[in-house]
Amino acid sequence: MKGTFETTLITALGKEAPEDLLGRILDRIAYAERRAARVRLVIFASFSFMFVSALVPAFLYMLAEFERSAFYTYLSLLFSDAGILAGSWQDFAFTLFESAPIIGIALVLGFSSGFLWALRAAVRNAWIGYYGEAHGLKTI
Repeated sequence: MKGTFETTLITALGKEAPEDLLGRILDRIAYAERRAARVRLVIFASFSFMFVSALVPAFLYMLAEFERSAFYTYLSLLFSDAGILAGSWQDFAFTLFESAPIIGIALVLGFSSGFLWALRAAVRNAWIGYYGEAHGLKTI
């Protein structure tokens, strides 16, 4: 079988492909890409809603931990008597770090970064889903 695929197909079927076949195929591929982007938009919008929903209790937990720890007391010492702290600033910094509610801060930062990631992905997929092209945006 010498020749291209098109000539082989023409000889096998006995007729030529319609003129607008390539355009219809490309339109169908673009439609499928936009539809997939809209599905990803719904998924990432749900993720962003879940991250925001989890962020509120994490923020309240962090505030409660700040109140329970002596962090505010040590921090107020910095502003009330900074002269005494000049000699032992390393011990003060360690005490301040030790009294900080690390778990609450980590939860808030984790949920915040997850929300921003999901929001970024949702916006990109919304752009692709409704405008059809990335226009320089990296697809996810």
